[in-house]
Amino acid sequence: MLERGKGRAAEKPRFWPDVRLPELAKHFSMLLRPGVRARQLVITWPLASSYLHFTNEARSLAVQAIINEGTSRESAIRKSAVRQVFDAAGLSPILDAPAPGASFIRVLEYQLPNSAPEIDQLILDVLRRGFGLAEGVSLHVSLWRG
Repeated sequence: MLERGKGRAAEKPRFWPDVRLPELAKHFSMLLRPGVRARQLVITWPLASSYLHFTNEARSLAVQAIINEGTSRESAIRKSAVRQVFDAAGLSPILDAPAPGASFIRVLEYQLPNSAPEIDQLILDVLRRGFGLAEGVSLHVSLWRG
């Protein structure tokens, strides 16, 4: 979860406070830009304690779905829906565990394909079908290197 790469100088994060679902592709293209050793991208949305954290380290792309499990039935449905989207894409979690020191937070981590169109569609599906976000929701996107 949100850790800075060791031994690398961090760049100043870039932040876009009002991104819509169809606009995410351009942000993924920055994450996947060739020649960059390490890059991270985080997508959050208002009134949610869940988010997606992407890391691109040495051309190995992964995503962590951070899900606040809480105690509600809706949280269990959300976690199951997120898993189903990744399962349908043929991806199994490489990590499925509570966050250290926060047992009510579930971390699901997946290795992603290196193809931009596949990633774009998969993440849109995770946000729409897994987290139940509507097309017009305002997303917050942060991107940094290091």
